[in-house]
Amino acid sequence: MAKSIRSKSKRRVRAIKRERLAPRVLKRLQATVSNLGCNKIKMEIDNPDLAADSNVQFEKVSYASAQSYGEEEMDDRMTRMIIFSFSALIGVKSEKKCFLKFQMETDNGNFNLKTMKKPDGSYPVWLSQRKIKRKKREQKIKQNAKRRKARKIR
Repeated sequence: MAKSIRSKSKRRVRAIKRERLAPRVLKRLQATVSNLGCNKIKMEIDNPDLAADSNVQFEKVSYASAQSYGEEEMDDRMTRMIIFSFSALIGVKSEKKCFLKFQMETDNGNFNLKTMKKPDGSYPVWLSQRKIKRKKREQKIKQNAKRRKARKIR
């Protein structure tokens, strides 16, 4: 970290600005969390007393730590864990963690990783045209190599 007078003063000013903007950021976070839709979000926290003190309302499911999740659940593609500091959300100085578990809304996700095609033969929307062209070129090269090999064998 730089130790010049200018950088120290800038750090000091940024810290003051952070303190000044903290209530606004907190209000924005609380509004965002309240708009997420509690029927889809299940919150699991370590300390139930900490959640009771907060202004943010969640659907409380169970109290567990991150170690209680099984490997098969962590490997599930649809399930993702978001871990963030609960203290930053409600302004408490403790370091309790908040775990949000949610299901992502995705399409079937059934596409061939080798060809990057969906079962109907189309490409996913998120795949760029450059990558599509590259995949087509690779497939064409492989197909031609197979044909040449078949000719040599006959």
